[in-house]
Amino acid sequence: MGNINDINSTNESNYIDAEIDITNDDINKKIRIINSFENCKREFKWENNNEDYKYKNEEEIKKCKITINNKKIKFSYFYTFKKKGKYFIRYSFTNNLIKNNNMFYRCNSLTNIDFSKYNTKNVITMRSMFYGCYSLRNINLSNFQTHFVIDMSFMLYGCRSLTNIDLSNFNTQNVTNTSFMFYECSSLTSINLSKFDTQNVYDMNGMFNLCKSLTNIDLSNFNTQNVTDMRHMFDKCYSLTSINLSNFNTKNVTDMDYMFYECKSLTNIDLSSFSIQNVTNMNFMFYECNSLTNIKVTGFMTQNNNNMSHVFYGCNSLIKKFI
Repeated sequence: MGNINDINSTNESNYIDAEIDITNDDINKKIRIINSFENCKREFKWENNNEDYKYKNEEEIKKCKITINNKKIKFSYFYTFKKKGKYFIRYSFTNNLIKNNNMFYRCNSLTNIDFSKYNTKNVITMRSMFYGCYSLRNINLSNFQTHFVIDMSFMLYGCRSLTNIDLSNFNTQNVTNTSFMFYECSSLTSINLSKFDTQNVYDMNGMFNLCKSLTNIDLSNFNTQNVTDMRHMFDKCYSLTSINLSNFNTKNVTDMDYMFYECKSLTNIDLSSFSIQNVTNMNFMFYECNSLTNIKVTGFMTQNNNNMSHVFYGCNSLIKKFI
């Protein structure tokens, strides 16, 4: 059926192009093609005792027009495809949205999304925007304007087919929450966050949890002065061999539970910049980091750490622990 660029050009100025693959889906089954956005109030009822909802949301109907293979359809969160294969969807918006949270939540048949013609200049939240899009392989966010965004938590949660993503244009100066932002992006091998401004972020819980294919990450530019929660931040990053946390300021962090849990490929780590004077939970922090031979933790102070169960459990290769 061609490719995503085959969608007819129009005079529209604010739209998203996407490809959906239902080759392996059942025909005559409702497939989610978009989720509620803008947090508009909506009414729904059960149909056939499954998760096919019938929505009634006049605000969203007015704001979004949908075409599939250049054919306009009646606005719907679900669509029933009659034939298996790939289809091309255009979402056209009549005005610039303020909230994009949950926009493609669990649209798990989407494979490609292009936002190069979509205006995000007024958007303030992108929470769970692509949550559960586990078939998504390519995403173009090069045109994203994120200077007003305050919440990016759960943004790419469960995008386990995504191998790379370019966020170099992101302005994150006002973001306060990045928890679970890349959770279970299990095919992601590298990520460049060198331009991320995290000075206002307070929650990084689970940020890279289950990024199983990520081999190295440089967060030396991260400003973590206001972060209070680093639980599960690198939990089950099985392939991570190196990590640069040299500028981490942890003076306000209270919870580091499971922070490096089962980082099985990590051999050395320098946490000499860490202060744990306010940390109360460090349970399972380095649990089963069984390749870890050296750890530098000279900044550690433990007087407030009431919960330190199994901090180094399974670190059987640990030779030197500089404290």
